[in-house]
Amino acid sequence: MEPGDRNTEDYTGTIIFENPSIPNERKKGVQIEMERDGLVKVYYNPVKGEQRHRFINRGATDIRDHIKTNQGIDTELYVLINDIYDLQNIKIHLFGNYALSQDIDATVTKTWNDGKGFKPLQRENNFSFSGNFDGNGYGIKSLFINRSGEDDVGLFGKCGSFEHAHNIVENLTLENFDITGDHYVGSLVGFAAHTDLRNITLINSKVRGRDVAGGFAGTADRIQAKDLQMVGSIEVNAKENKSFFVGSARNSNFFLLANTPEQLNTIMHNIKSEKNYLANIINGGNSLYLLSKNAIPLEGFLSSTPVYCAKKKDDGKN
Repeated sequence: MEPGDRNTEDYTGTIIFENPSIPNERKKGVQIEMERDGLVKVYYNPVKGEQRHRFINRGATDIRDHIKTNQGIDTELYVLINDIYDLQNIKIHLFGNYALSQDIDATVTKTWNDGKGFKPLQRENNFSFSGNFDGNGYGIKSLFINRSGEDDVGLFGKCGSFEHAHNIVENLTLENFDITGDHYVGSLVGFAAHTDLRNITLINSKVRGRDVAGGFAGTADRIQAKDLQMVGSIEVNAKENKSFFVGSARNSNFFLLANTPEQLNTIMHNIKSEKNYLANIINGGNSLYLLSKNAIPLEGFLSSTPVYCAKKKDDGKN
């Protein structure tokens, strides 16, 4: 769009603000003006400056000065994550919004921290990641964590917000993850509460823990997980409380999505092999839904494992 153009449809594009991080230039003029209800999402690379961490700078506040909105329009700002080092640095500021700008190769994490690898995104004083994370359709590959003496282990150690305002992790692929912890261990998150997980795919990954381990999450409390997909081999090993998608859960809903016969077979095999344990999970106030475009064989396990099955419509609506 050119300056002065009007648009009445959804729009995605690049806009260069006039010196948004220089105080004297902040009021040069609005460059985005919204007249109707809606949402403005801005993905930006912060300007490196004097601040101790490049994700915390006055640029975020100044960007808002270039966006004029009417009542009923929200503005969300997302810091772009460009590499594995940016991803690790999220732990310094756990309350922001972040988005991937490209696929992230995390192979180097196998050499980090004397063999312990990536440090799960949380703080030592028990702070959880409470912002939003948008994978933008990109993925993280070959993340390595080896912290067998630590609890809450995963890409996010702890992830959660408040009951009235869930935080969101969405549009993300996790591939070839190798995750080891003690209690509450998962590829995506060790401990999740009041969180929405949307459109997340797990590919060929391994999770190990002493207790409470799952493919996506170690434990979940009041989360809504929609369109979770599994591809290839997902290995979860723990002495107690393990499952291919979550180790333990309370008052949560899980929607597993199978887009191919292979994905469906993987999920069905895991459901059948874990039917007794899954029954315990679901009887704890949780629901597990399996959505697929393919025919689903219902015989043989639903009588003892309360899993809700449905066909997914071609238009993508459940």
